[in-house]
Amino acid sequence: MLKAKQSLLSCDQPLLIAAVERVASGLPPDKSGAIRTQHLGILLSIIVISGAGERATIQAIGHLTGMHISHVSKIAGKLFELGVVEREKTVASHGRGYQYCFHPIMNLSQLVSDLNAAGNKRGRG
Repeated sequence: MLKAKQSLLSCDQPLLIAAVERVASGLPPDKSGAIRTQHLGILLSIIVISGAGERATIQAIGHLTGMHISHVSKIAGKLFELGVVEREKTVASHGRGYQYCFHPIMNLSQLVSDLNAAGNKRGRG
């Protein structure tokens, strides 16, 4: 799937840090460390697959992580809700129906401003 000579991460370090902070702060505090780690793993998988120039579909993410596609779909949907990935509806590989293709958000300034706004709200509480 991934070619060895390709650069796996084509993402700026500040963007990755901001995305990790968004995931960590966006999940409810009662979620276990394992759940948080799964979310971060799926985010990293999307970054790696996209950085390799391939489509980060639920099936591709599941193949890379070894997770069942229903679980990957739920977590990827949550990452979309948190605003750290974009999703695009594409024609399914078999030609019938559709599937989502995920991409990491590359708008660092938007992520940083959202994090600052969230931090300000927490500081006032």
